[in-house]
Amino acid sequence: VELVTGGDLAQAHAGSSGIRLTRSRGKDSHTGVPRACPPASVPDATVLDAVSGLYVAPVAFSASAHASSRLDDPERTRLGPRRLDGSHIELDFEHAGSTFRLCYAKPTPTLLRAELRPVQLGEWGLRTWLCLLVGFHPGIERPGERRLPRASADGTVTAEARERALALVPDTPPVFVTLHDSTEALEDDLTERGYYADAIALRKGDPPAAAPVVALRFNMEATPVVRFVVAIGADVGRALARAARPTLAEPTAAATAEAAPEPSAHGGSWLAGDHQPPPSDADEALDAIETVLGWNSILDSDNQRWYTAPTRSWVSRKFGGWFTWLDDTFFHAHLAAAVDPEAARRNLEVALSSATPEGNLACLVSPRTAWLDRSQSPVGALVLWSTYLRTGDRSTLARALPTLLSAFDWWLRERRDERTGLFAFGTSDYGHGAFQGTALAARDESFMDNSPMHDGVELDPATGRLRQLDVGLSSLVALEAELLSKVAAHLGDTVAAERLAVERRRIAAAIDTHLWHEEAGAYVNVAEDGTPSPRIGPTSFYPLLAGVPSAERAERTVKAQLLDERGFWGSNVLPTIRRDDPAFVDNVYWRGRIWPPTNYLVYLGLRRYRFAEAARAVADRSFAMFAAEWREHGHCHENYNAVTGEGHDSKDSDPFYGWGGLMPMMRLEEAIFPSPWEGLTVVPERGPCARGTLWRGRRIGLLQVAGAPAGWRVTLDGRSVLEGDAACRLSGLEVGGTGLEARVESARGVALTVPGLRREQTLHAALPDGATLEDGSAGVRLRVPAGRHALRLALTRGWDTAETGRGTDPAGDADQARPEEGA
Repeated sequence: VELVTGGDLAQAHAGSSGIRLTRSRGKDSHTGVPRACPPASVPDATVLDAVSGLYVAPVAFSASAHASSRLDDPERTRLGPRRLDGSHIELDFEHAGSTFRLCYAKPTPTLLRAELRPVQLGEWGLRTWLCLLVGFHPGIERPGERRLPRASADGTVTAEARERALALVPDTPPVFVTLHDSTEALEDDLTERGYYADAIALRKGDPPAAAPVVALRFNMEATPVVRFVVAIGADVGRALARAARPTLAEPTAAATAEAAPEPSAHGGSWLAGDHQPPPSDADEALDAIETVLGWNSILDSDNQRWYTAPTRSWVSRKFGGWFTWLDDTFFHAHLAAAVDPEAARRNLEVALSSATPEGNLACLVSPRTAWLDRSQSPVGALVLWSTYLRTGDRSTLARALPTLLSAFDWWLRERRDERTGLFAFGTSDYGHGAFQGTALAARDESFMDNSPMHDGVELDPATGRLRQLDVGLSSLVALEAELLSKVAAHLGDTVAAERLAVERRRIAAAIDTHLWHEEAGAYVNVAEDGTPSPRIGPTSFYPLLAGVPSAERAERTVKAQLLDERGFWGSNVLPTIRRDDPAFVDNVYWRGRIWPPTNYLVYLGLRRYRFAEAARAVADRSFAMFAAEWREHGHCHENYNAVTGEGHDSKDSDPFYGWGGLMPMMRLEEAIFPSPWEGLTVVPERGPCARGTLWRGRRIGLLQVAGAPAGWRVTLDGRSVLEGDAACRLSGLEVGGTGLEARVESARGVALTVPGLRREQTLHAALPDGATLEDGSAGVRLRVPAGRHALRLALTRGWDTAETGRGTDPAGDADQARPEEGA
């Protein structure tokens, strides 16, 4: 699996100048290079310049075990922090009782700093060796091309290829520099000769020598920490100069990393840079999201694209080099939008690229199989609109809308029951994917594979649909219509917006009419003959997400089902079937276990209906379950045990699964949430979130004020824009060069300060009764009484030059600042 480690993702994707880190999950893994070249020919844990093919790979040798290792065993690897842009990467490896930490920092696309150090030695340092291997990957050579790295006795290695030069310079000279025909030849030499390489090593004063593989051999007693720099330049001289002394255009990140006094969250190194120990749950959650996305992001060489795979461990062994599950890819875009707009855009494009000629988005696409006959539960519009709120990227809205409209119409055409106007999962009569035309294929469309919600439900061969109207699917189609209508209206397509709004109302009314079960106090699946299903799962709460029920029905559903400990409540939430259902004890995949996507969608429904306490409990309990294994093992599981909260208890729970990031996402959104219904929502007491997340393409953070127990500060791109002195909740928050707008909720009242603003720069103030506006020493101060109040200030455009002209989107998102009536 090839992972971009720095610079601009689009540039790195094009292969123009980026250094990349390659780490496969074993010798059968996809390396991101042409598959004609055996994957095992590239050592694991490898820095690869994908343009020239030059790689740097670590190999460990233990004298007591008399064995070498390429540090490639996934069972002996712990993936550490990783920025999505590759600017910071850490991971741990174990060999022969010793643990090593490999760290990379990449301040620019042409400069990479690295450090390899033992965390714990299993033997005397003199008997522990780390070797850096440098060579060219044969799979990237052109016909007739022969390239060899050249090495000096001091460990400096240079190479030239394809109009570029590369230089590796170690911080400390190695004990030996040896030349070999291959990595296997070095490993054979270590096995035969051990660590005495005097006879074959380059000697001081020898001229530089070239070979297919150069080995720099470091001893842990002589050199406890191995540090080196890899640099790219137009020629060897410039590459060496950049490696030894970064240019003026490159100093900040490198210098910061080199001088960083604090250890990183993963244990510390000279490359820690800005990756400091997270000060709060919200910051830890944000770091976890980025780390999981980063390690699962790959370069798909078949399609020349970068995207985030569901899990790195399935890429080659199961699917042959790349694969996309539709909803996984959408959720990856949703997660990435919190930290990296480019990563969000790329994942959205990959999800949309699965569109078939019939209009649906395919459930699964890979080199080995393609499930074109079915889709997956529609979440595309939710992700698209939420991504826009975070990134402010209107162009992505415009590109995505036609494809999502076609997919929406496909649901109406292929999966809608004409009698009720509701929806059932199915399988269409085209494509050749596995299980096509079976009930299993139809269940796959739910992304809940073996859920007991579908036990005993047969496929109608005449329609290709399950003989069951599905509350979850119907609710998500209604939500799709609602949010696609928002997108269309935002882009000026009023005809499409109105059509979608009408469809949304029809579907919502049908759900409320046909799927409400009065005795259960819940929305349930219903058979074709109108018989309600006795089984209730998390999808029974999806009508809240779609804004379907009245306040009374919503409250009854939450109390009767969600908060019932015989139902879904408990220290670990939410199982995928009621706890008193016979299938709960199965504890197999979707039968009784807890899954991140269902937890997250239920959480959003609770947020929409302002069940704040229940939403907070779901977020906190989900994060606690996630954090237990994340902190101890570095695991982000596909699913969790609903009784113990463990993920590793089941072989059917991948330990590093992408949508597992939805568990910490809830904790982040408890503090800062660009809500599709309320606009930007900030809850200071759920912070701090010092690093900050994205909102309209800018980084919005939340800090606590030192010395003020209830004091807080909202920052925008690192600059304070609003401060308060008491606990409160802000929703529909708009702050920019022309105004301040928010709904403020507080139990005892709160004083808000707009730093740098003077009262005379306020053109108009719409304030609640009892509120006051006055000049303070730091800026204008608004005193807002207890309760829930709306306020708005219209300001002169020049009140803050840092913010001038960067306020509310002129295309109009005013509806985002106002929650729906009855929600």
